[in-house]
Order: sequence, then structure tokens, then C-alpha cells
Amino acid sequence: MDAAIGEAGDLERLGKALRDSYGLQTSELRALAHVGHLKLMAGDFAGAQRIYCLLVVMAPDDVGFQIGLADASIALGHFDLALQAAAAVIAALPTDPRGYFISGRACLGLGLAEEAREDLADAIRLSRVPDDAGIRQRAERILALSDRG
Repeated sequence: MDAAIGEAGDLERLGKALRDSYGLQTSELRALAHVGHLKLMAGDFAGAQRIYCLLVVMAPDDVGFQIGLADASIALGHFDLALQAAAAVIAALPTDPRGYFISGRACLGLGLAEEAREDLADAIRLSRVPDDAGIRQRAERILALSDRG
């Protein structure tokens, strides 16, 4: 566990060094994230994934960048990368249903049905706040479909 924490710290230092070398603030990376989001919406999942990979390297602690990376990765069938991004979201925000929702989707893609059910159930449980109703409904639909198949 300590090695993982050290590696995460090393990645954060590397991201900060990269941002500093280009004179960028994390907030300035949001414009690039917007381009990544537009690529996702346009169906250019590979382009979006490249952008979000760069953003995650430069700001690994930004949950939005991790979520964008996970969404693009799931669309491309890169479920292992999506699962890693989901783990980063869960570690940063353990009560946020989005990390569990992404993890559930990635686990389904990896054929880990039981883990997917657990993660989707956690997403549903954590999404009882009205703002998270969309995640709850999507997770319930996926869970129902996975129970049928």
C-alpha cells in the first residue's frame, strides 16, 4: 500500500512539473477537457481518450479528467484502463456514486459480473440524492440487464 501511495505522489509531482514547465494551471486544462468532451459527444472516442490521458498525467487528482478518461476508455473497450480511472475517482471521492458506476460498467466489460453488481448497487445506494438520480436510473437499468443475461 505504501508503494502505491508513493507512486501516486510521484505521479502528482510529475503532473505538477509538466504543468509548471508549460506554465499551466489545472484550471487552464479545463479548456482541453472541453475539447475531449466534444470529441466524446462526436463519437471520436480515440481522440477523446488521448486528450484525457494527457490531462490525467498532468492533473491526476482531477476527478473530472479521470471520469472523461473512463468514459472514452469504456467506449473503446479498454475496460482495464476505465477500471483504473474508476479506482482513482473512488479513492478521491468515496461517497460519489460516479466512481462506482464507472467501475460497475468496466467490470461488466471485463466479465466480472459479481463485482459489477456490487459496484452498481453501491452507485445506486450512494445516488439517493436527487442530483444523482440520473446515475441511479442508469445503474438500475444496467443492473437489471446484467441480471437477465
